[in-house]
Amino acid sequence: LDKISLTPLGVNDHIFRPRLKSSESEGKLTVLYHGSFIPNHGVEVIVMAAAEVGNESPIIFQFVGDGEGKQYAMELSERLSISNITFSSKVPFELLPAHIAQADIILGVFGDTPQANKAMANKVLEGLAMRKPVITGDTLSTRENFIHGEHLWLTPLGDPMALAHGLQSLAEDEKLRIRLAEQGYRRVIERLTPAVVGRKLKAELRNLLERQ
Repeated sequence: LDKISLTPLGVNDHIFRPRLKSSESEGKLTVLYHGSFIPNHGVEVIVMAAAEVGNESPIIFQFVGDGEGKQYAMELSERLSISNITFSSKVPFELLPAHIAQADIILGVFGDTPQANKAMANKVLEGLAMRKPVITGDTLSTRENFIHGEHLWLTPLGDPMALAHGLQSLAEDEKLRIRLAEQGYRRVIERLTPAVVGRKLKAELRNLLERQ
């Protein structure tokens, strides 16, 4: 074990960085999911949470991406008669920050799977690096660097009701959203940029070589 060192997943803060929104949404809050609709993401949990939030809510759900679970998510949305969801196709990577910039809340992962619990999702770090409030599943990997209610908002994996309640809490409290966005951003800059991760990796490699 003394020959093994863990390097955390970081985020490119030159690409994902704070931007101003180019337009306001007239009292509506856009909640963004971007990804490949894999089981770890728990997209069906998000859709069911949207149904719980209700069509009269000021929250609008936007899904950007393509993948194995997209068709099911669209069918589930139609079956639940949800009108506050839009689905759009995958965008080029260089355009993704613009979509994040226009969102008010960024969604992470909610699938109740072993991998979701252990792996840090890029979308969580990307949202935080762009100074956006992030809501995601309560996982071991997330708690390694972030604290619920301080850096982001956590909900149990696989729980649409808890996700709906979390979204409503964020939607109703602008000061909370601003605080999470600012403190989450600072946490990422302090711990998970390429420069920070690279320095730690360099130091660990040096230590390994010295022990040889």
